[in-house]
Amino acid sequence: MSHNNCTTTHRPSSRLDTCPKLFGCVDASYINACYLCDELSDRYICQSCEALCALRNRSFLDQNLVSTGHYPQLLSADFDCLLVLDWYQYPWTTLVPLLKFHKQAQIGKVLGTWFVLYRMYRFYDVATLNNKKNKIVTHTQDNLAPRVRCEDTQTQSALYLTSQHLPEAMVPIPLHPKRERQRGYNQALLIAETISELTGIPVVTDAVQRSQYTKAQTELDREHRLANLADAFSVSLTKLGHYSHIALVDDVLTTGSTLNTVCNALYKQYPRLRISVWCMTIAVDDTVVEEFCEKHLDHLQ
Repeated sequence: MSHNNCTTTHRPSSRLDTCPKLFGCVDASYINACYLCDELSDRYICQSCEALCALRNRSFLDQNLVSTGHYPQLLSADFDCLLVLDWYQYPWTTLVPLLKFHKQAQIGKVLGTWFVLYRMYRFYDVATLNNKKNKIVTHTQDNLAPRVRCEDTQTQSALYLTSQHLPEAMVPIPLHPKRERQRGYNQALLIAETISELTGIPVVTDAVQRSQYTKAQTELDREHRLANLADAFSVSLTKLGHYSHIALVDDVLTTGSTLNTVCNALYKQYPRLRISVWCMTIAVDDTVVEEFCEKHLDHLQ
């Protein structure tokens, strides 16, 4: 599959009426092959494949998954809230490995953009403000901090993600420097930077460091994952001192051992810290899928 420039083309106006700048992050500036169907498109994921992903209809994911009791790996979660984009099934079983192991960094932008569009807009409150001067307006009410700000030059309106319950900063799950050099980037950081671009929530990259080079978690079962992560992370004593609520950002939650280990390391230094997790996907077993198919069949179509 090739994603090199094939021919230069003018990027058309976005298809998303309410917030066109969001799709600017998933549009390519040239014609390339869709990551999923390999058809030529001006977007990394063509519109047909995006529609097949059924992201818009996953209303049962528009909630804090920690409180649902449906996911076994969350029964012992050490974080307060989990918001995910989708289950770790197709197309994520194709896209996430491309992002992590095949240097397709653009997929990080797709994930971050879709997370804001299909999850954050639903989970947190969104207000629409008129923008008669054709520029982004800053809201001045104390209880309405602007977060997502996207300008539409045609309708002259701006959208703001306004919930006071939003985390104040994002911390991407770090890679060991050796593994980051091998991959060329930290995929969690790419996702967090895209979310930050669309929401204004800052990314703190040096608050948590991976101090030990460990085996890849995908190669281990739950018991060995926990042992593999013992003392793997170090936490800055000062970088998060002025935050009361942060979001950890990662690509896949499998057993939750990595996220729990990072949370416990953070709590040792910041015992009053509230931690949410924004993870792009969560692994689900067949029993969970069958249960949801019975209860939410109309939402899965």
